[in-house]
Amino acid sequence: MEKSKGVTNLEMRKLLWKKNVDAILKKHPYLTKWSWKNIYEVTHGTGGYDHFVFWINSKGRVFDAKSGHTENFPGKNVNIRKNPNPKGWLRGRSARLPSGQQIIFFYYITPEEVLSNGNLLEQIITAIENFPIPIDDTAIVMDNNANIIGTVADLYPYL
Repeated sequence: MEKSKGVTNLEMRKLLWKKNVDAILKKHPYLTKWSWKNIYEVTHGTGGYDHFVFWINSKGRVFDAKSGHTENFPGKNVNIRKNPNPKGWLRGRSARLPSGQQIIFFYYITPEEVLSNGNLLEQIITAIENFPIPIDDTAIVMDNNANIIGTVADLYPYL
């Protein structure tokens, strides 16, 4: 996917984000009732398939966390149990719902942070482009509280 010149004004980004989220919710209304429990069922339980657990460094490099983040942190000298969000690192999971819809979850970030922090957005997009599994442009990107950030395709205009 090609990078665009982007929406530079934060208020315009928020309006575009709201429009994108509304379109996603119209197509997937069940997401309005989602919580972290639904996310857990999809990423850890039987509610999803094609699971991928990952860490992303500050440059956007993707690391396979295999079965879990705590046991497989690729950084050094960090106790993940005491510091679940090490500086510069992102973590998350992706899965497919039984319907085939792909969802990517990022922990400890919010849609507002992604919209207002170009470095964070670039880190996420770089990682998604380099995932070792196929990622659909229609994959829904969410935080771990079930707040929708957008589809993968929606993220590019924010750069």
